Amino acid sequence: MVSVKFSVDAIDDTDIIEDILRPRVDSIGGQIKKVVLSGTHLTPCIQDVKWQVGSEYTPADALAQGLKSLALNETRVLSRTIADYFRSL
Repeated sequence: MVSVKFSVDAIDDTDIIEDILRPRVDSIGGQIKKVVLSGTHLTPCIQDVKWQVGSEYTPADALAQGLKSLALNETRVLSRTIADYFRSL
């Protein structure tokens, strides 16, 4: 089992949930692996908004694409972490 915890999450209950699940996971010979990722409680909710470039590529287009890339980086890391876990099964 993998638990995902974000580095900035004031309402995170990961440690409490792990304490509750640990006896059950141990009883079936499993293990709990905690992964701490950069991000906040809302990181999994970020959407990939399509930015429509106008007829000319402007500095506003470049700025919007740069900000979009930064915002989605944490979500991409989360997606890769989940995919890697399922590949390892």
